[in-house]
Amino acid sequence: KKDYDLMEGILICLSQDEEEASGSDLLDFLNTTFRKTMSAKEKRKILEEKYSIPFDQELEEEMETMDGAFSSAYKSSLERKGMKRGKMQGIEQEKRETIQALFQMNRFSLQEIATIARCPIEKILEIQEELEQ
Repeated sequence: KKDYDLMEGILICLSQDEEEASGSDLLDFLNTTFRKTMSAKEKRKILEEKYSIPFDQELEEEMETMDGAFSSAYKSSLERKGMKRGKMQGIEQEKRETIQALFQMNRFSLQEIATIARCPIEKILEIQEELEQ
């Protein structure tokens, strides 16, 4: 009774590589079931053929619901990563334009430009070489 209503968690790291098989039926089953890049129909086919799991209407609906939830979460994750990457590219472009403008002014040393742009001297020299080409 003292352990009643206690929760335990288990962390299972699944493969991100679709071709990689673990050799364990349980892990292969879980990889198939929770694969983000596979449709519910593809999963069903594999689960029926490889694991002899009979699908009825209820199980089919559950699989599609689960697939939709994972798909939405996966797409949101990709969008966040894309937005972060885009933001970083925008910041990098702005720094390049600032450095270019400072070079065109011909009033600042490399060290001053590096300080103003908050970039290492190596990066300033790299941009300078690109501008001279």
